[in-house]
This record gives sequence, structure tokens and C-alpha cells, in this order.
Amino acid sequence: MSDDVQGSSGPGWSEILSEGEVKEVKYTSMKRWFVAALVLAVMQASAAWAWIPIGTTAESGGVVFFERYGNPDAELQLYDDAGAPLYSTKFVWASYAAGPVASLFPDATEWYFSAHVYDTEDPTASPSFWSIKSPYRSNIIEEVLGGTIQSVSFQKIGETWNFAADLLCEGGVTLPDETEQPLSSYGMSNKFRLEGTLTYSGKLLTGNSTGDFFQGPMVLSIQPIPEPVFFQMGALMGLSGLGLLRLRRKA
Repeated sequence: MSDDVQGSSGPGWSEILSEGEVKEVKYTSMKRWFVAALVLAVMQASAAWAWIPIGTTAESGGVVFFERYGNPDAELQLYDDAGAPLYSTKFVWASYAAGPVASLFPDATEWYFSAHVYDTEDPTASPSFWSIKSPYRSNIIEEVLGGTIQSVSFQKIGETWNFAADLLCEGGVTLPDETEQPLSSYGMSNKFRLEGTLTYSGKLLTGNSTGDFFQGPMVLSIQPIPEPVFFQMGALMGLSGLGLLRLRRKA
């Protein structure tokens, strides 16, 4: 096929540019297309791994920091001062997340989120746990989801405190018949995140211990499992890269 533009009376590329310059124009166009496609793929992949909220804790709940061995930040527990079980806070599923998990327990009227870590600097170095429980059977509070705490962040921003904890779910969803369903059945990975903006509410006595109570609702989020289309996109990007490399070698 001729390099001349169809239907034009003017000179074509081959009459204006040298052979090397024509190849450089084509290579530059291919490179720009490749970069644009790569940026689009990264943006879509980032959206696929974004955190999706699945529920919130009660406004009356929050985080209690207990002084342990002289370190006021060495132990934290979630607590609800509105009468919920010790070291727990009431939990409400998000409306669009109630389908995959909460709807499996039609007799559950209340949910509780609990977390406990002894060492906030390195939660994995000491026993730590988190769980979502509900009295869905004979009014006995039983665990539905749970796992370990991987990291904790607590920073003061003005008059409020930003709290965040990375959670790892171990196992799947424990159903009322005591069987376990994998999280992948609901399009969920095993990575969870709890975060919120809290305010200091003074001292709180729990049992024989007194701790600093930071109150406010917290959001629990999950990372979804990426759709297969993102893996297909990665393969196409790889093939595009090979084509670009081949074109560059010919040039």
C-alpha cells in the first residue's frame, strides 16, 4: 500500500520524509499509544483493588488504649459504652453488602465487631484478633468472620484522631450449620481494613483497667477479587510491549 494519503493531491509521506524519518514517526505513534494504554490499564487495575466499605461500627463505640508496662499505646481494644459486650462494638452491615454475608443469617438481630491487640507497634509479634459475631443461634454469640491484626496506625490531626488497622481474615464465613464458606464465593479477598476519625472522650473503666477512650464510628472495608478481564488486559499489554520492541529493532 502506498504511503501517499488516499484522495490527496499533495505529496505523500515518502516524498516529504526519508525512510528513517517515516519509521521514527510510526515508532513514536506506537510508543504514545502504548503509554496511553498502560496508564488506562493501571487506572482500571487500581479501581479493581480499591477498598469497598461493607459496614460500620456504632457511633457509641471506639478504641480504648490501655497503659501496659508503662507504654500507653501498647494495648487497644474496641469497646461500646452503650451496653454491648465487653471489648466489642455494635456493627451494622452496609445495605449493598448485606446480601453476600448478613443475609445468610436471617435470625440474627444484632452484630458485634471486636478487636484486641497487645502491641500496636507490631501486632503480629503478640496475640491479636478481630471478629464479627452475632447471636444467630439460641442467643449464643458466635463468630462469623475473624482473623488477625496486621498493622495499626493512630495519628492526631487537629482535635481528632485518625485510626486505621489492616486486618487479615483467616478462614471463611462460618454458617449457622457450622460449615465454612470461602470468601472467594462472595468475590471477597482475605484483606480487610478498619478505619475512622475519632474524638477523645476521657477515661473509661473496663473491669479493673482504665484506658483512654477515643469515640466514633469506624468503617470496615474489604478488597474485592479482581475480575478476569484485568488479567486479560495484562496479557494484551505484554503482547503490545513485544510488538513495540520488535518495531524498535526494525528501526
